[in-house]
Amino acid sequence: MINTMIYYIDELREPIHIQVSSHETRQLLVRFDYKNKNLEPQSYSRALTIEVSKGGNLQLYIMSTLPTSVQNQVRTSITLHSQSSLTLTELLLDDGESIYYTEAILAGSDATLDYAGAYGARNRTKRVHTLTTHHLGKNSRSRTTLKSALKDSAHLVFQGLIHVDKEATGTDAYLSNRNMVMNDGCRAESLPQLQIETDEVACSHGSTTGGVREEELFYLMSRGLSRIDAKRLLVLGHLASILDRFPPSLAEEAELAAASFLLNSESFLSEVA
Repeated sequence: MINTMIYYIDELREPIHIQVSSHETRQLLVRFDYKNKNLEPQSYSRALTIEVSKGGNLQLYIMSTLPTSVQNQVRTSITLHSQSSLTLTELLLDDGESIYYTEAILAGSDATLDYAGAYGARNRTKRVHTLTTHHLGKNSRSRTTLKSALKDSAHLVFQGLIHVDKEATGTDAYLSNRNMVMNDGCRAESLPQLQIETDEVACSHGSTTGGVREEELFYLMSRGLSRIDAKRLLVLGHLASILDRFPPSLAEEAELAAASFLLNSESFLSEVA
């Protein structure tokens, strides 16, 4: 059973701590929202700390849909001890300027991180995502897949680092960043890096940025879809591997939220007309 925690950004004053005990298994959904629908423009900071003790297992889902008036500064700190695992899936559709910093420390041997995130950006929003993954324990494993879709004049900067300590032999790490730019006015920058201090590891990264291809649209339209529906299918298809990780009770909501944020707008309709 998935437990749900809802945090209202306009009432949040203290850091959020999620602790999983030794050999405990938990499923948790964290939602970030706001109570005051007439928020004055201002900057909000939030800190999330996640610690999974030896042999523990956490499946964590994060959904955030904050308005234009909220300027986000988000720091997430993750610590995984020996033989622990974290499966983290997040959907961030915040509408204001945002800075996200995530640091994951695989402190113990045989720790596992499976991290996937889907992000949307529109209007003139600027997003900065910084991710650092430290492998300190032997035989630890991380898989990180982050995907974004941008439209209008949105600007995304992604900086990702995999660091492998000299004692962390047997590390297996991969970082992937895939960005879709939906029109010519938006842009994405991706800067993945490796810092490896030992041998006997398998570490790599990949990054792509591209738009919706006309030949793909043409093919789908030749199969009977309208141009609007064809583009909707391609954009949601780009994010599908992330959205499909949500459990059935949340997957449809996640897809509808992404579609509403990225596709159901006057700028999108005028662009595909």
